[in-house]
Order: sequence, then C-alpha cells, then structure tokens
Amino acid sequence: MYKYVSYVSEQTHSLSEESIQELLLHSRAKNTKHQITGLLIFFQGVFTQFFEGPEHYVEKVYRSILDDSRHTKIIELSTGYSDKRYYADWKMAYHRLSTDQFVKITGYQELDRDQFFTKPCTTLHHPGIQLLESFVQGLHFA
Repeated sequence: MYKYVSYVSEQTHSLSEESIQELLLHSRAKNTKHQITGLLIFFQGVFTQFFEGPEHYVEKVYRSILDDSRHTKIIELSTGYSDKRYYADWKMAYHRLSTDQFVKITGYQELDRDQFFTKPCTTLHHPGIQLLESFVQGLHFA
C-alpha cells in the first residue's frame, strides 16, 4: 500500500532555473533512497506536485515541504492510499509550463493565476489536480 499527496503552493521568492535544477537533483536523490515517485509542474511561480511512496517517507517529505521557506500558500489537493503507484518510473518528473502549454492543456483562454491555483477547494476537481491529470494524459498523446 502506497500513500500519495498532491498540493499547490506559491514560491516565496523568484527561483532561477538553476536553483530549480539543484532542488530537483537533491530531491531525486532523496526520492530514490526513500522510494518516492511523482511529478512536479512549475508555472508562473506556482508549484503543483504529486508524490507517492511508503507512508512514513511521504509524510516526512510533505512535512519538509510545509516547513520549506521556498513555499507559501500551500493547499493540499488530495491525499490517500493506493495499491499501485501512478508514476512508478518517475523519481520526480519535472516540467516548467509556458502560458501556451497551460492554455493547450487546460483549455483556459483567460488565465487568472490566483483564481486557478490558490483558491482552496474541497473536491477532487481543483484545477491543480485537473492540470496534473491533463498534463500526464497529454504526454501519452504527444
């Protein structure tokens, strides 16, 4: 049984691509060690992430994200358990979305970033979850 968590958060300060690559390098090494898999999408200063693995390690990673000074306005989108991994081959897939890619994936022509990402939602229809699912489905058709 695997635990999973997904969330959106805003960056507290502008991160360079180099800083993000360093973060990914460090995260992927830790994820390999602790059997964590998932994906991270970065768009206009907002992180949207899904990760999964052994419960103890997922909770540890999520606590570290909650305490990380690079994140603010963290909204948990979903958490739960699954018998199988959704992203078994991805130690931490990453993609920085352009506005054109966002529009193509979501179908939204007019983008209100704050409304789309940071408005709390209590259902699985939060736009962050829709973005993750649409992005992954799009990979299979690209």
